[in-house]
Amino acid sequence: LETGSDASVWVTPQNQIIIAYSGTTGGTNLLFNPLIAITQIVTDLQAGLGTGTPLAFDQALAFAEAVKAEAALQGYSSDDIFVTGHSLGAWQAQYVAQQIGLNGIGFEGPGLNSVVPGNGANSLFVNTATYGDMAGFLASDLPGLSPLAPPYVPGGGLKPHYGPIVLLGDPNANAPMVNAARLFNQGPIATLIAAIDLFGNFMAKHLPGVQAYHLDVDQDPGVVPWLGTRRGTIHTGY
Repeated sequence: LETGSDASVWVTPQNQIIIAYSGTTGGTNLLFNPLIAITQIVTDLQAGLGTGTPLAFDQALAFAEAVKAEAALQGYSSDDIFVTGHSLGAWQAQYVAQQIGLNGIGFEGPGLNSVVPGNGANSLFVNTATYGDMAGFLASDLPGLSPLAPPYVPGGGLKPHYGPIVLLGDPNANAPMVNAARLFNQGPIATLIAAIDLFGNFMAKHLPGVQAYHLDVDQDPGVVPWLGTRRGTIHTGY
């Protein structure tokens, strides 16, 4: 996939098909594929600040539909296909699940601009949102980031997630993020302080190693395994 989307697909030993969408920069795109890194950042801005669906999301959907069609030819059903991703990848996986009903999990994806009745509350696509990480809270169905996010509406609003949400980490980690968000639009110095504070919390809580820690998963280390704050509740059974 190109123009803001990057995806891989494989079959597990359990004969489950996994479609994984890349997060912004994909970890190494800034070094090895800077063009797609730029388009991914543009996609983040389009989805986060705009009200429409970026082209990259439709490309992610087209990729999933192509995989689904090929899988059907090989005897797989839709129940055998799962979508996943982190950050931008979770955003795209959510959108695909919303549009064609695939199951899966999205790690730290913001809310979607597209809204459907019920917002997938009973679906088998699940989101994670880590306390202190602004990405998952850039949505209308989680509180704390006003005025950066749309008004909070439990289970809905203008930019909700698709599917239920599992909250990870220490709830107290949200306090610095919420306090920083309140500084926005309070003058240039306050806004600069808020941006620095939010970015610091983002780097401490957003990267996938943090979610792996909280879900008791042994992660294949990425390019920056030393980044992130691993502290708080560990959930077992995932």
